[in-house]
Parts: sequence; C-alpha cells; structure tokens
Amino acid sequence: MSGRSTGKTGHERVWRRAIQVLVLALYGYGITAAGYGFQATLTTVTFVAALAVAYSLVLGYLDVFDFAQHAVIGIAAYGFAITAAGSGSVWLGVLVACAGAVALLVAIAGLSVRLTGFQLGLVTISMGTVFLTALTTFTDLTGGSSGISGFPGWFDFSALQTRPALLVAVGVLVATGLLVRLVMSGRLGRLGVAIGDDEFLARVVGTNVVVVRIAVSVVCGLLTAAGTVIWVQEQKVVVPTTYGLPLLIQIFLVLMVGGRRSVWGPIAASVVVVGIPGWIGGLDGNLLTIVFAMLVIVVVVRRPTGLFPEPLRDRRRRALVHRRRSAERPTIVGIATDGVGKTFGSVVALDDVSVTFPPGQITAVIGSNGSGKTTLLNCLNGIWRPDSGRVGLQWSDGVDRSFGWGRVHRLARHGLGRSFQVPRLAPGLSVRDNVGLAGDGWGRLARDRCLEETLERWHLTPWLDSPVSVLPHGVRRWVELARLDLGGCRVVLLDEPAAGLTDDEVEVLVEALRRWRADGCALVLVEHNHALVERVADHTVVMVGGRVVGTGDLAEMRARGDLRDVIGSTTRSGT
Repeated sequence: MSGRSTGKTGHERVWRRAIQVLVLALYGYGITAAGYGFQATLTTVTFVAALAVAYSLVLGYLDVFDFAQHAVIGIAAYGFAITAAGSGSVWLGVLVACAGAVALLVAIAGLSVRLTGFQLGLVTISMGTVFLTALTTFTDLTGGSSGISGFPGWFDFSALQTRPALLVAVGVLVATGLLVRLVMSGRLGRLGVAIGDDEFLARVVGTNVVVVRIAVSVVCGLLTAAGTVIWVQEQKVVVPTTYGLPLLIQIFLVLMVGGRRSVWGPIAASVVVVGIPGWIGGLDGNLLTIVFAMLVIVVVVRRPTGLFPEPLRDRRRRALVHRRRSAERPTIVGIATDGVGKTFGSVVALDDVSVTFPPGQITAVIGSNGSGKTTLLNCLNGIWRPDSGRVGLQWSDGVDRSFGWGRVHRLARHGLGRSFQVPRLAPGLSVRDNVGLAGDGWGRLARDRCLEETLERWHLTPWLDSPVSVLPHGVRRWVELARLDLGGCRVVLLDEPAAGLTDDEVEVLVEALRRWRADGCALVLVEHNHALVERVADHTVVMVGGRVVGTGDLAEMRARGDLRDVIGSTTRSGT
C-alpha cells in the first residue's frame, strides 16, 4: 500500500455504502409501508441502536471496560419513572435520570484510572449486580416485578400507534448519532481516541486523562439518559427484567458486531441482533444463542473492527493550532539531576547520577543496553520517581517549581517532550491527527504554529490520510518528532531516534536536531549511533551500570584508556 493511499480499499468503501443503503431502505420501508409488528420491532431495534451508539463513547472510543451499562440505563429509567410518578413533573424526572446516569459513569471513569482490563470489568459487573439486586429488594420503591407505570410523559401513543413511535425512535437515533459524531470529530474526540489507543502516549503529549474520561462519560451519560427516558415513555412501564444482563449482552453484541467506534455499524448490527429474532419469531432460544455466538466469533476473527469500521477522519477545523505564548505561562527550558538513584528490587538502575541538560545544547547519553539510559529519561519525564536525589527544572521566568512525579501531562504542558525507542502513535487517528495531538492539551503552552507547515517540514503531506499501521518505520518516527515540533517543546528527550533510519533519514534527523538547538531547546539524546553523536552533540555522558563514568567530548573520551572498552575504539554508525 502506498503512502498516498487512504488505507481503505475500494471494496471497503463499497461495503460501507451497501450497508448504509440497506439500512436506509429498511427504515424507509418500515416507516412508510410496514405493518404493526414490523414497526414495533423496528422501534425496539432503533432504541437499542441509539443506546449502543451512546455506549460506544466509553467502550469504543475510550476503550474502558464498562460492563455496568445496563445499570446506567436502568438507573436512568427508574430515576425518571419514580420521580415523574411521585412529582408529576416530566422535566424533574429527566433531571434525576440524567444525574443518576452521569454519576455512575463518572464513578466508573474514576475507577478506570486505577483499574484496567478484567479488573475494571469485574468491578463494573459487580456494580450491575448490586443494581439488579436492589431492584428486587426495595420493592416499595421500585414496584418489584410489577414495575412502575402511570407516570406522565411527553408522548401518549396507543399500542397500535407504531408509526409515530418509530418516528420518535428514529429521531432519538439520528440525534444521538449526530451528537456522537460531533463530539468525536473535535478536540475531545481526538484526545479520547488517543487515550483509548495508548493512554501513556496521551499523557506524554499533555493530556489530562482523568478530565477527558470524565468529560466523555458525562456526554455518554446524558445521551444514554435522554434515549432511555424517551424509550420508557414509549413503553409506558418500567420493569426489572428489562434492565438485566440480557440488555448488556445485547448492546455489547451490537457494538462488537457493528464496530465499537462507529455510528452506522451499531445500527446495522442492531437490525441483525435485535430485529431478526423479533421478526421471525418462534426460534429456539438455545439455537439463537448458538447462531449469535458463531456470528461474534466470525466477526471478531475476520473483521476485528466490526462490520462497519468508520474511516479515519481528520479534524481539519483545528488545523491551525492556537496556544498561549510563553509570556502567559512559564516553560521548562532546562533540566538536571542531582544524585538521582533508582532501584528495582535488587537491580540498581541509576546510582548517584548528576547531569545537567542546559538550554541551547544537545547532550548525548551513551552506553550499552542496560546501562540506565532509558531509566534516566523516565525519571526526567516524571514517569518514575527517583528513590534518592532530585530532578531540578529550569524555568523561563527563573522561579523554582516542582511537580509530583506521575504528573507526566503537566510536565508536557510546560514544554517537556518525549520520544520513544519504538514510535508511539494512536492507531485510531490519522497521521494529521496524531501530529495534532500536540495542540490538544487543555490550555497547554506552546508557540502558535501551523499544523500544515509542520507536516510539510517533516515530509508527511503524502501520508496524511493513511492509517499509522501502514507507515514505514521512518515515517512513523517523523510523525512522533513532528508532534514534538508542533508542540513547541523546549526540553526534548529523545530515546534512540536514529534507530532503524536510513542514511538519508538520518540527515533529516540531524537537520532537525540542529534546528531545535538553534531555537534554544535543551535536547537529551540517548543514542547508540556514535557517528551521529559526534556530529551533533555539544557534550556526551557515558553510563555504565547505572552510573555516569565520563562526560565531555566523545572523541576525547574515546582516547582515554579507561573508557575505550565502553565507548569503542572506532566510531559506530548504528546500533
């Protein structure tokens, strides 16, 4: 696949278009010509699709293992029914429904900071179990198995008025889809996708992961509550069996089959998962379970992104990234370590390391694998807290400040950037949006720069619409470094940037390093390519076993007998 390819074949485009046409044709028939039974089932299909699209914000884009979504829907339903029946106010019921749904999702977002994967899944499943148990325990409030009815609403459709009910459901689905697309097409969406793809990468570029997760969860909660409230009014009753594990499995299945980061996909999948069993009727439940289980297996194996994966979208409206100038917020312009030590069990990774990385200079750090170079970068980056010593920050305004370790995103906002041995990119974003992450910190500092100019400077224009998964290694490296360039970082930590580059690509890297140095940046260059180090480094730090054993000019240190075995007697051009 060439760099100029969009990464989506003509077959994929035809497939997506066919699904859209079939879905539109189905709804056109359902609204205009179908009978009572077909319209009633399609109404259920539509509401489930709307709830699944809202659920995709958390499960799909943020990649948070929230298995309590049926409880979120149930809390919204019961919150509305109980409040509206007791007060006679529909709007008060809506307010309580929204508050309950948002509160639970925000709590899950908070838990996702500490728990991930199966641990978070287990906790959220337990939350759902608590909710279901409460429904059957506190029967005076919930109505027990009989549920709650007789509450006021905006709609009063009879059982035979299926066309108006379907039109309302379609309105809910369209509104939910448009709002999800609107949210995920902006800055919040780009940050959410980056967090879902690589949370650590999102922190390194200055993203406050907690804030973004809470913001997306609030949107998900509001959309879920709104759709649930309208569905409850259409059903005219709220009963516990509606909000059990079968509902969670249903919307989860819809997202897995249709696509977790899609709008059209869940609609099409809902037709298959919810609609077909409702229309054909009489199918043995065990047989249906087997059919859908096989469907999931086939889809996950053959199309991991679902039947309708959304194409990558660029957020072009934010091509020009405006940020605060250094006069408004101080930046980190230099960094130093003083007696820093770091151990992992009995392994001493850093031992009394004291090095200064001043602005306007390139300081190379060399040494064999395991000498502590990357550990040093992780301490400078705020990822790991030193066991002893301190990391000092030099600020543009001369004021002494410190940050708690682990606050990687705060350091990034103030001008400390980082690259990695293997370029870290968000697979769910295009090349343009991966670079544009540099401008998406919440009020973060950087110079006003044009994204388009940065893309051209790093020769990325031919690859803008390509998924990062198809990029050659050199281009992936340029995407990572272009992100640092756009972010206006004043302290740049580079972990073996020349690894895997061709000779021509190394020349591009040399030019960039010299340009950053001329701009007054402090560069920390961890590198095995000694030829590159000799060309660009102002001074070099040699590490062995976590200790600094030499500093100065690389050629001069090579001439020293005690360092010759460490550095080598000749210039090395590769790893």
